[in-house]
Amino acid sequence: MKNRKLLTWILVLAMLLPVLSACAKHTPTPTKAPAATKAPAPTKAPAGPQLGTKDNPIKMVFVPSGNTQAILTGAKELDNLLQKQTGLYFKSSVATSYAAAIEAMCAGKADVGWLSTFAYVLAHDKCGVEVKLVTVRYGKPYYRGQIIVRADSGIKTLDDLKGKKFAFVDPASTSGYLYPSAMFKEHGIDPDKDFKQVVFAGSHNAVVLAVYKGQVDAGATYEDARGTIAKDFPDVKEKVKVIAYTPKIPNDTVSVRKDLPEGLKKKIANGLLALSKTEAGKKVLKDIYEIGGLAPGNDAMYDPVRKTAKLMGINLEEAIQPKKEKPKATPTKKAAAGKKVTIEVYYPVAVDAPIAKILKGYIADFEKEYPNITVKPVFSGGYGDVKTTIQTTIEGGGKPPALAVMLATDLYDLVNADYIVPLDDYIKNMKDGDAYINDFFPAFMANSKYDGKIWSIPFQRSVVVMYYNADLFQKEGIKPPDSWESWAQAAQKLTIPGKRWGIEYPSGWPYWLFQPLAIGNGQNIVESPTKVVFDNPKVIEAVQFYIDLSHKYKAMPEGVQKVWGSAPADFAKGAAAMIVHSSGSLNGILKQANFKVGVMPIPGKEKGTYATVPGGGNFYIMKKAPKEERDAAWKFIEFVTQPKYAADFSINTGYVATRKSAYETDAMKKHIQEVPQAGQIKDMLKYAGMELSCMNLGKVRNIFHKYLQAAYNGQMTPAEAMKKAQQEADKALAPFK
Repeated sequence: MKNRKLLTWILVLAMLLPVLSACAKHTPTPTKAPAATKAPAPTKAPAGPQLGTKDNPIKMVFVPSGNTQAILTGAKELDNLLQKQTGLYFKSSVATSYAAAIEAMCAGKADVGWLSTFAYVLAHDKCGVEVKLVTVRYGKPYYRGQIIVRADSGIKTLDDLKGKKFAFVDPASTSGYLYPSAMFKEHGIDPDKDFKQVVFAGSHNAVVLAVYKGQVDAGATYEDARGTIAKDFPDVKEKVKVIAYTPKIPNDTVSVRKDLPEGLKKKIANGLLALSKTEAGKKVLKDIYEIGGLAPGNDAMYDPVRKTAKLMGINLEEAIQPKKEKPKATPTKKAAAGKKVTIEVYYPVAVDAPIAKILKGYIADFEKEYPNITVKPVFSGGYGDVKTTIQTTIEGGGKPPALAVMLATDLYDLVNADYIVPLDDYIKNMKDGDAYINDFFPAFMANSKYDGKIWSIPFQRSVVVMYYNADLFQKEGIKPPDSWESWAQAAQKLTIPGKRWGIEYPSGWPYWLFQPLAIGNGQNIVESPTKVVFDNPKVIEAVQFYIDLSHKYKAMPEGVQKVWGSAPADFAKGAAAMIVHSSGSLNGILKQANFKVGVMPIPGKEKGTYATVPGGGNFYIMKKAPKEERDAAWKFIEFVTQPKYAADFSINTGYVATRKSAYETDAMKKHIQEVPQAGQIKDMLKYAGMELSCMNLGKVRNIFHKYLQAAYNGQMTPAEAMKKAQQEADKALAPFK
């Protein structure tokens, strides 16, 4: 295990080698440094904008320890607050990994680092990064790591973990790897030998989610990371329990580059300390990393971490030594047929989940057919994590992946940011390009086209579905509803107070599941990239119907229902007669339910009308990837969207096959005979309206969520809420009209 740990750290720190070498060049005294080269010394070069000005902001980097989109949003707000507090300008980004944050600090690409405990130790010991502040949580400058398991797993002790699948966070995470590993070692447990499989999920919330969903048996996080997903999965503390804690760990840091001017270091630290005592500062720090306060810190606080690294057998001096380049293997004649190229594909999966295994199988098939192309999948926590990682990579001057799966609705944001390329030339060069595109379901292509061009290819797609207990319906003499009124009456009849709801209708992330209600009343909430119609009377009427299901018919819980994660299980165990959810949940529901599961589109207001809306992700090719990588990425898209793979992906995941021809394959025909619901869900596409997608989508969507939930919670009437939502959305869209 010692050799493996050393190898792990060599890999983690490998990208730092050029940086560390550069740092080493600065070890001579400042007076000797200018004489080392004929090139002009930095002090003699033309002076650029002063650091901390609008043209040269202080760059802050954050480690991706949680939801990267949430961290980035909070960090941007912190930039603004710090500018008002100090008069200095700041620009924040979230690193793609802990190692990337260390690299940025050592290379001078970041001036301030919000570094995790061990990441700070590595950065300090390698290039002199200085800790200025330590975070405070619950009144303490230290915390603990924890080992979590599912409550129903039967795992009660560390010894019970043997033979199980385990998730760490990141090799540079203190509470998510280093301290738990040391604790295992003290207990005589070797993860390499004793665990069935070890995965690195990338963030603490991803580990919690993986344990919650049963993708892994156990995981290591900070105490208590379960709160990171509690908003979407309110029962997480019931389903995920803690079986062990690590010793105390000094909290994460706010650190600075060693060569920043002393006056600037002090001003930054004092500004953050002052800001941490204001209400606005407290809120943003909590939003970023659940920080309760800041306090002065010093390097000696982190000596226990160094001792733990020593216990783990990590020789940092040895780990950073340059590795000798291995002789390159001579390519085979088949592989040499084309120029060798490697592409990365970013995909929204938190850990080595079933979907990840499926994709790896497709990649293996692709590489057999294209031996000159190597595909490296990078699995991130979710759609938002993939988008944010790409955004921070590009903004930081890094090289993005060639290919990524992101939400279909991200189209306008990605085009406006100039991150992606149109695909029309690739399609035109296909032997049957028009036939290829026309074979995709129109509902899935709706969010692929803009300004006369095609920007993405549908891949992982779903639709909103109403699942119902068909056996219960038959027993009670109820027909599948065909209108709002018959739907509400069925839900009312099937409700048993305290035992079963007639319907569960998640609204913690409300726009997607709400849209079919508006479409079913004859009015979608979006009409063009720059026009939404939240205040349309038919949209307001749809909001009122949702509220009536609980207040008038008493058929579902009142207010916002944050039950996305638990609704399928509630339905399968009989706690809800109907649920509105994603078609992607079909396979899981069928495995759990011991009754006949019915599926149908969302009933519309008028008798005989129905509606749904598509969702999910598309393939996008990144503009800043080298041309040979973009070309290889297109070949992979062509390959993996072939009818046989589209059918296979649908069969094994529950997502809807994106191409019509996939339903003509023998495999899909057999599957539909065995699982008729899969064919019924495909037929719902004829009722689909376009998913909400517009300019400035993130802001517009958040506005709609805010006021829709205010109406659901009774804080505003539907008319008041939608009027306010429309006013704010119009302002957000005004610059794009």
